[in-house]
Amino acid sequence: SSSDNNFSHAAEMISSLGIQPERILKVHTDLSQAAAAARYNRDISAFFSHNGRLTLALLGLGADGHTASLFNAGDLGRARNKFAIAVSPKNSLARVTATPGTITRAERIIFLAAGREKKGIVKRLKLEPDSVIAGKVAKNHANTELWYTG
Repeated sequence: SSSDNNFSHAAEMISSLGIQPERILKVHTDLSQAAAAARYNRDISAFFSHNGRLTLALLGLGADGHTASLFNAGDLGRARNKFAIAVSPKNSLARVTATPGTITRAERIIFLAAGREKKGIVKRLKLEPDSVIAGKVAKNHANTELWYTG
């Protein structure tokens, strides 16, 4: 329910779509960060092992090119062979995030970006995707879109 939790921002949209709470894989924020990441990784793994289908990954794009709380090459390295990891960016809240291994299983990936301050990173993502973390996350995904409004 915290405004610092991205789920709280999407809860109204999810509710309006009629998605039942038991169909939502959430990070258990009542656990320690490490335990929450391990639990989320297990939950996502179980979802996919039972033929779960992820139809859409709706992701934000930071002005620095990060997405899904994946900020740098170190985060991407720690994400290998996992579906979720703990991330602790400097001067920020402890986070748990889905990894590229989860995101790229989505049938469709949409990056959302808004604001003039993101114009440069949007251009880089389009022209040189390997130079941007978000581009590396979605690398070689066949159905990726970028929605931008300046």
